[in-house]
Amino acid sequence: MKYADAFAVEETALARTDIAVNEFHRLVDDLWPVEPGATDRSRGIAARRKTTLRTMFDAETGKVGRTAYAAERTITDYLDHVAPRRPGKTMSEEISRATGALEGIDDELKNKAHKRLMTLVNR
Repeated sequence: MKYADAFAVEETALARTDIAVNEFHRLVDDLWPVEPGATDRSRGIAARRKTTLRTMFDAETGKVGRTAYAAERTITDYLDHVAPRRPGKTMSEEISRATGALEGIDDELKNKAHKRLMTLVNR
């Protein structure tokens, strides 16, 4: 099976798999764990990220339903368009984002999210 065909099969399976809000929160916690003893600043950043992701997830579920596919789209959209980026001295945030996407900076997190969501398909 070609990669594109396998990808389409998996995305269709995600679109047919319901996800509970608490499962989405567990996914977020798994992707961005807060270490015990984290500083107040780190906990605040994590809380704001979780709020942003929940808002994005709610909007996405309004479009495609409360599915694992909506969760994956939320995570991907956050990483590609919302997550803070620190641009180098000679680039804007937009160029930093584009460079990150081309270099696959967030591919590991996206793959981890996808694999975790795929476990929901066969539960």
